[in-house]
Amino acid sequence: MLRVLLFDDGTSTAGALRVAVCEAGCEIVGEITSPWALADAVQKLQPDAVLMDVDSPSRDVLEQICVSSRDEPRPIVMFTADGSDTAIEAALSAGVSAYIVDGIAAARINAILQVAITRFRVDRRMRDKLDSTEQRLAERKLVDRAKALVMQHEKLDENAAYHAMRKAAMARGVKLGELAKEIIRIAGGQHV
Repeated sequence: MLRVLLFDDGTSTAGALRVAVCEAGCEIVGEITSPWALADAVQKLQPDAVLMDVDSPSRDVLEQICVSSRDEPRPIVMFTADGSDTAIEAALSAGVSAYIVDGIAAARINAILQVAITRFRVDRRMRDKLDSTEQRLAERKLVDRAKALVMQHEKLDENAAYHAMRKAAMARGVKLGELAKEIIRIAGGQHV
């Protein structure tokens, strides 16, 4: 049974989401009406997904989705009456996994949740891979800067400087990137 947190902005369909979720057999772990309660509720209740019923995604709602997605990422499904391209793009950019226009039906809730959860997992893997790649690139740039400093200071060629750094990192039991930061700091008192 999926555990869900409900957000309802109190518009005309108020309560329809709760009814549909109950009929779909999901467990409602909490209900909120204020966007500012979203991040705290997700952290405290640890739902499997967040379902939102909003007339149109407001700036406050979108900002709080961003905060919640950064701190406690979860699949978020937004049910709304606003089918505009601008609203869809803003919601998806904020962290919404599924954006459903005009319709809350109990028969569709489980399928919608499964799609949102799958989409969320795929996006998380891609985001994690991108973060890892960016981190490796940043580390590589540090190593290259430090290697240039070692080449200059020790009068070594590129290969010898790299091997000297690698040997020093292994001897200290630190990663090459950490050693590179230390070399750069010592060489110029620069912030890395």
